[in-house]
Amino acid sequence: AAAATPRDYSKVGGLLAIAHSITGRYRHEFKSDTLYSEIKTVLEAFQSPLLELAKLAVSELPAATTAGKAAVVPLLSSLTTLTKLFYDLTAQDLPEYFEDHLTEWIAIFKQLLSYANPALDCDEDDTEPSPISYMQSEVVECMALLMSKEEEAFQPFLSDSVSTVWTLLMATGLAPHQDLLATTSIRFLTTVACSPHHALFASQDALQNVCEKIIAPNVQLLTQDEELFEDNPFEYIRRDVEGSDADTRR
Repeated sequence: AAAATPRDYSKVGGLLAIAHSITGRYRHEFKSDTLYSEIKTVLEAFQSPLLELAKLAVSELPAATTAGKAAVVPLLSSLTTLTKLFYDLTAQDLPEYFEDHLTEWIAIFKQLLSYANPALDCDEDDTEPSPISYMQSEVVECMALLMSKEEEAFQPFLSDSVSTVWTLLMATGLAPHQDLLATTSIRFLTTVACSPHHALFASQDALQNVCEKIIAPNVQLLTQDEELFEDNPFEYIRRDVEGSDADTRR
């Protein structure tokens, strides 16, 4: 990791993708002694280098941004996969090393959620998320995991994390390419609002902002919804009845 530079993150990203292809199943497998033994072995070899690489990658983000798209896109892809690996390795349980270094990980996540680069913005009619939106969606997923499964460990960072995600959501538009980030952020905030920490949203200003800036904009019909209704109303009704919009903004 120490030798990594913005120009070779395509190779780093490839290696990280291979690791994720192995550890991704930890998210869904049933608990067992065999599984925990494997995770323990992976953690012993991987947990410290993973954090150090994440720190290094974040520190090189400004230089890669200045260098241009060819340098920054592979770096963002690597950071996205690093975030996925964090999720993989904490999905079953929060390992002691990760809990001990959670302050460092949350600091990394906050930097990633605050990152912006207009050169990578999508066109309004694009449907796929930009590299930044995709990365930030993965970061919010990690925060949601910590909130839902490791609330006690995450509590010291909760208020600041809610504020960061809230700010990000306020800046997220209604274009289709931002749907993933919007829905992920809304799910995270909903999880917090349904928890004992709902007081974070209890002020009159907070409730008004939720209604005016989150609920109202995100329940309206989007252009693609209107086009589907006009072109194929039966298909629109079928999707609505079947609840296929359960993972959409609405």
